[in-house]
Amino acid sequence: MDYNHLFNYEDVVGVGMGMGWAIIGIVLIILIAVLAVQIGIAIWVYKDAKKYNMDSPGLWVLLCLFIPFFIGLIVYVVVRNNNKNKPIISDQYCPSCKAPTNGNAFCPNCGTALQKSCPNCNSQLKEGWNNCPNCGTKV
Repeated sequence: MDYNHLFNYEDVVGVGMGMGWAIIGIVLIILIAVLAVQIGIAIWVYKDAKKYNMDSPGLWVLLCLFIPFFIGLIVYVVVRNNNKNKPIISDQYCPSCKAPTNGNAFCPNCGTALQKSCPNCNSQLKEGWNNCPNCGTKV
């Protein structure tokens, strides 16, 4: 018996090829999404490692990128939370020009006083001090 009149092989091949391109398109979209997530993780880890003053932020990025299933990211977060380094706070930046101050009494860029000084002897005073430790003047 000849069933060629019931079944057109060219129609099936055409549908199959269309499905093949659809599957390839879906796979490409998924790969691009995974890549975008990995790039986002890499950027976040790098910025976070710099913020927490961690050693070798680039190595942490590589660890997070190349250890699969987010294990590298989990390791980074655990180590970061156990790290004694605190994030660099905004007090280490000049309120006037936003330059880093490195804990100095005056901004090295614009000269703004970053700490109070004693009105009597001009000694630098720390926050919360009520009296000057050098001359005893009440501030």
